[in-house]
Amino acid sequence: MSDEAELGPYLRRLPIGERLPVGDLAQDELFPFEGEIQVRRLEKPRLPEPRRTGEPGADPCPNCGNLEAFAIWSNEGWILRTLSGEPHSLPTVLMLISRAHHDLEELPASLAGELGFVLQRVVRAISTLPDVRRVHRFAEAQPAGSSDGFSIHHSANSRARPSGFRRISQMLL
Repeated sequence: MSDEAELGPYLRRLPIGERLPVGDLAQDELFPFEGEIQVRRLEKPRLPEPRRTGEPGADPCPNCGNLEAFAIWSNEGWILRTLSGEPHSLPTVLMLISRAHHDLEELPASLAGELGFVLQRVVRAISTLPDVRRVHRFAEAQPAGSSDGFSIHHSANSRARPSGFRRISQMLL
């Protein structure tokens, strides 16, 4: 880690090496686990942060050569795909992924303008599937092949929650 003087006030106050409390989250009716839960010890921040896969000087992006895998729809800027060709524990999980590397704050206006429209259409389509009650959406850096990196394709996951199951996380195991 870099010199402690380089750390901002938030990072300096973190209890590095200690376990953070689980807190009230474990008591929530939507929490999918029972019994004793133990959080990993908080590791030191890795500063400077490692490059993400696909960035110059890092490992090649594992998605760029395989963007069309499991694709069910695409246009010039986006690909909608399943996670794999295998059945999932949920009725469906779809990923809308940008064809090019973009963080959300750098997303070209044309793609940013399309994003809401396309996501809404995806959610409406998933909602028509049998046994689907709601669709949960997650926008995130897409996990890449390396354990410490993320690719820089913008990604939004849509997960179909089955009727009668409020704990979608319970279904992800």
